[in-house]
Amino acid sequence: MRARHWPMATALALLCLAAVPGASAPPAAGPDPGAAAGAAAPAAESGLGELKITTQSGKTLAPALEEEPDDATEPLPETAPTPVAPLPRPEPAAQTGLVPEAEWSEALHRASEAYAAGRYAAAVKLYQRLLDSGLDNGHVHYNLGNSLVRSGRLGQGIAAYLRAERLLPRDGDVRANLGYARQSTKDAIEPVAPSALVQTLFFWHYGLSAREVLLLTGLLNLLFWAGLIVRLFRRESEALRWAVVGLLLVLLACGGSLLARTAWPTDLAVAVAPEVKVRSGTVRDATVLFELHEGAEVELLGEDAGWLKIRLADGKRGWLIADGVERVD
Repeated sequence: MRARHWPMATALALLCLAAVPGASAPPAAGPDPGAAAGAAAPAAESGLGELKITTQSGKTLAPALEEEPDDATEPLPETAPTPVAPLPRPEPAAQTGLVPEAEWSEALHRASEAYAAGRYAAAVKLYQRLLDSGLDNGHVHYNLGNSLVRSGRLGQGIAAYLRAERLLPRDGDVRANLGYARQSTKDAIEPVAPSALVQTLFFWHYGLSAREVLLLTGLLNLLFWAGLIVRLFRRESEALRWAVVGLLLVLLACGGSLLARTAWPTDLAVAVAPEVKVRSGTVRDATVLFELHEGAEVELLGEDAGWLKIRLADGKRGWLIADGVERVD
């Protein structure tokens, strides 16, 4: 080859060497190439550069490796959860002693079954629970009175009959059983009640319950004012005029009955203790005026520090301890 072609041949050889893979210039003096290749292998395999941390002095620190847990290390004890007090729940009716309104019919049936089976004490409890639950019914008071008398509690039975009589004043069974219970008492004391003449003259007052009188008064009031309005357009009608006057009189009579029941109620009580001493004052060493026995009926006139002032139907008066009688509310 001629000398003028040497430079061109040399350049072509160098280009061929640069294009061949794996061919490189001779390595310069320095670190071992094998060590460098081994250090770069993990990065090439993962595809991510190795994380390195450089200090202010220029030194490169390898990333800290995660320490594997020591198998001998005991696990921390589990902390027991703090007990939480449960929220208070309403007590069921069986615990409070009351009967829900939805169960009144069932409770009445159970009470009737207990009475029919001769379990009078159980019947008393069931009827009393119904009354305490708000079932203020004359028939329930009557059934309670029967159960009390059958169980030997004569005084309380008479008190129940008197409550039934106030709600059912025209009921024949209530009157008959009350009369029988009164005959079973030890004291021959007349009950506190108005004379037969007074009861006849004011039949609407003694023959109707307070609820019936209230309803009748409201109805008469509406009829009276309606009659007055019609009277304005028919002044010539004598029958209408007398009808309005009659309605007014009956309305006044019923209104008077309501007023008497409210302003001057008759408070009664019945002796429930086997023996009750009636004294002249409100101290235990006061003179004993007379004695009452279970079932005796008295009228209440006053009260003072646990003592009740009473009056009998024959006019006798005195003081007795309130625990010895049961009020007829």
